[in-house]
Amino acid sequence: MSLTSTLRRLPSSDARLGDVLAGLSARFAAGAGAHDAAAGFPHENFAQLHANGLVAEVVPRVQEAIGEIAALLWTNQVLLDDAAARTDAGEAPTPADSGLLKYTVTGNAIRAVELALQLSGNHGLSRNNPLERHYRDVLCSRIHTPQNDSILVAAGRAQLGL
Repeated sequence: MSLTSTLRRLPSSDARLGDVLAGLSARFAAGAGAHDAAAGFPHENFAQLHANGLVAEVVPRVQEAIGEIAALLWTNQVLLDDAAARTDAGEAPTPADSGLLKYTVTGNAIRAVELALQLSGNHGLSRNNPLERHYRDVLCSRIHTPQNDSILVAAGRAQLGL
């Protein structure tokens, strides 16, 4: 069963969905901000890489990582847009499916920021780099209720009919 088909089954009675979507959107925005910062970093340093003969080795790796970040953020955007549209249409997700949405979107956002940090190296961990703050922010998504273990147990129980 896909996440999209799972989202269709969710009742509109979950009054907290708006809050959940708002929180996910904030975390998605942090991931998008990290993507923007990571995409700018290679451009700002391209001349230095070229001068040191590193372009041939670094650019494909950077392109691949930026592509993966783009894929993760695109997936988040599609999932959040779909959940919002379904909610607006009166088909809001169940709490269990909202949890799966949170799990997927926050996991993707964390991975996107981690990739951006890998590209930037120590530069990304500096307090004056937005990536450092984005990373701390996106990691906080793991501790907000529902936490991953609760989400996955609920999903497993639902799939097993328990």
